[in-house]
Amino acid sequence: MPQAAAFEDVIRQIVASLKGRRLVVFCGAGISFNSGLPLANHLIEAVLKKLEMNDVPHQVLQPPRFPFEAFMETLRGESHVTALLDLFKLGKPNTNHILLAKLAKHQLLRTVCTTNFDALIETAFEAEGLEVGSGYNLAFKDVQFDAIPWRDPSNARVIKLHGSVADNESMAITLRQVSHHELSIHRQRVIENLFSTGDHEDVLVLGYSCSDVFDITPHIETLTRKRKRVFFVEHVPAAADGPEGEIADLSARSDRNPFHGFVGSLKIRCDTDTLMAAIWRGCLEDPYQLEKSSVSRNAWEEHVDEWYRELVIVPASRFAVAGHLLSHVSAWKQAADYFKLSVDTARAAGDERNVAGYLSGLGTAYTHLNSYQAAIDCHQEGIEIAGRTGDRFTEATNAQNLANACQAIGDLERALRFHRHAAAIALELGNVEGKAACFAALGILSSRMGRFREAVRYLKYALAISRQDANLTEQAKTLGSLGDAFLRVQKLGKSERWYRSSLDLSRKIGLKEAEGKTLGNIGLVHLLRHRYEDAAIFFEESRAIAQALFDTAGEGKSLGALGLCLQGQGEHERAIEYYTAALRIAYHIGDIEMTINACMSLNSACGLIGDDAAAGQFLAEARSSADGYAYLAAQLEQKAQANAAYLAYSRAPSVWKKLSSWFHGQKR
Repeated sequence: MPQAAAFEDVIRQIVASLKGRRLVVFCGAGISFNSGLPLANHLIEAVLKKLEMNDVPHQVLQPPRFPFEAFMETLRGESHVTALLDLFKLGKPNTNHILLAKLAKHQLLRTVCTTNFDALIETAFEAEGLEVGSGYNLAFKDVQFDAIPWRDPSNARVIKLHGSVADNESMAITLRQVSHHELSIHRQRVIENLFSTGDHEDVLVLGYSCSDVFDITPHIETLTRKRKRVFFVEHVPAAADGPEGEIADLSARSDRNPFHGFVGSLKIRCDTDTLMAAIWRGCLEDPYQLEKSSVSRNAWEEHVDEWYRELVIVPASRFAVAGHLLSHVSAWKQAADYFKLSVDTARAAGDERNVAGYLSGLGTAYTHLNSYQAAIDCHQEGIEIAGRTGDRFTEATNAQNLANACQAIGDLERALRFHRHAAAIALELGNVEGKAACFAALGILSSRMGRFREAVRYLKYALAISRQDANLTEQAKTLGSLGDAFLRVQKLGKSERWYRSSLDLSRKIGLKEAEGKTLGNIGLVHLLRHRYEDAAIFFEESRAIAQALFDTAGEGKSLGALGLCLQGQGEHERAIEYYTAALRIAYHIGDIEMTINACMSLNSACGLIGDDAAAGQFLAEARSSADGYAYLAAQLEQKAQANAAYLAYSRAPSVWKKLSSWFHGQKR
C-alpha cells in the first residue's frame, strides 16, 4: 500500500505549481456537493422516482451511459424545466469554492474551468472582492470562449463549459449540443488549451466523474499532444486507521479514463476535504475554514416536485417523457410501452392534439422493433390528427417517420411521397433545419431507388441549406450521405472523398456519433477494394466510438464488419467469433435485421470450414427470425441464394468458372 509520504510529496508538488503560477483547475459537480446541491445521479434518480419508472433499471438512464446534460435536454424537449434548473441557484460556497477564490485573489491561480451550472464559484470570487470584468473574467458562451485573454496576467478567469444558471439560453444551447453528441469548436479550443496547448504545466482535476462521454472526455482522448501533467482527484471518505491518500499512475485508472497518454500524471485517491485543507495551508496565510452548506435534500427535491406538478397538468405527458428517455438509450420495447400509455391516456382525456405527437414516438419505437406495419398505422393516424388540429410541425414529423417505416419494408414509392409531404411542410413553415433534413432524406431515398443524379441533386441542395444556416451537424451528416450515394454506384474514390469531408467536420465539431458511422463507411470502402487490413483499422475505430457512446447497435454492426474482414483474409474461424458476438448483441437489443445478417454471415463462414450442420442451423434461425417480416424474409432469401453460390464457387472454383462462363454465354 502506498505510504502517506507519497501523498505529502504530491501535495508539495501541487503547492509548488500553484506558487509558480503553473497550475489550472478543472472541476465538476463533486465540488458543489458540500453546498447542498445534488450530484447528477441523485437528481436523475429523483426525477425517475417521480415518473414511477419502476420497471426500468435506472442505471441505464444515468451517467455515463446517458450523460446528465442529455437527460436534461430530453426533459426540456417534453416539459418546462425551469424549476429543475433553478435548483442550481441553491446553496452557498463551500471550502472548495472559497479556496479557489482565495488562490485567485492572491494571483496563484489564473484559470478555473468547470462543467457546473451553478454560480457558487462566482459567488466565492465576489466574496473575496473579485468582480466580473475587473477582478476576473467570466466565460460561459461560445463568443466569450473565443475572447478569453489566456495570456493576460492581470485577471483570473472562470470558464463554464456547460453554461451558467444565470443565463438559461447558454444552458439550453449546451444541453442541445450535448444531446446531439456535439462539442462546439469554441469549447474544443478551451479543452485544448487546458490539457494541451496552454502556457501552464499542470491541471488539478476536482470533483469530475469523466461521465461527459458525449462531448468533453472523447475530445480529451483525441488530443494529439498530451503535454500537461494531470493530478486527478478521486474522492473517498477519510479512514481513521488508513493513510491520508493513495497515489497511483493515472494511466492505470481503468474506469472511464480519458487521460491515457498524459505522461507523469497521477491519480490521488483521498478525501477531498483533506486535500483542500493541505493545499490551503501550503499556499495561504488565512486560517483554514471548513465550510459546508446547510441546504437539505428536501430543498432541492421541492424543485423536482414543482417540475412534476407542472408536468402532470397534462396527465399523459408523464408517460411520454418516460418514452422519450428510453428512446434515447435504445430501450425500444419499454419506450413503446410508455408511449402506448401516453396515447391511451391522452385519448381518454380527449387530448387529440397531443395524441398526434405521442403516436409519432410510438411509431418510431415500433420501427426500431421491426414492427413496421404497426409503425405505419401510428404515423398515418398521427398525420390525420395533426392535419385536423392544424399542428403542421407534428404532421411533418409523422410524415417523415412514416416514410422511414415504408423504406424499411421496401415500399419506396410511398416513402418518397411522404418525404415530399414533410419537405413541403418544412418549406411552408420556413423551418430551415427541417428543410435541410427533409431534402437530405429525399436524397438518401433517391439513392436507394437507383436515382443517382436525383439523389446527388437533393443532397447538395440540403448541404447548401445547412451551410447557409451554419448547421454544422446537418452538414456533417449530409456529407456522409453523399458518400453513401457514390458508394451505391461503386464510385469508390468520390465516395471516400465525401466520407473524408464528413469525418473531418465531425471531428472538428466533436460529433462523435457521425464520426463513428463515417469511420465505418470508410472501412466499407476499403472492404470493397479488398484492403482487409486497412478496413479493419477503420471498423475498430468505429467500434471504439460506439462502445464509448454506449451505442450497442453500432458496436454490433462493427463486429459484423470485422468478421467480413477476417473472412476476406481466409480466417473463417476468427470471423465466426466476431459474427457470434454480433449475434449476441442482436439478441440482446432485439434487432431482427441484425440477427438475420449475423446468422447469414455465420451460415457462410460455417459453410466455408465444412460445418454444414451449423451452417444449416444458422440459415434456419435466420428464417425463423424473419418470419412475419415479409420484406426481411425476401432479403434473406436473396442472401441465402448468394451464400449458396459463394460456397459453391469457394469449394469448387474450377467447376464454378465453367458454369459461370456457360451462364453468361446463354445470357448473351
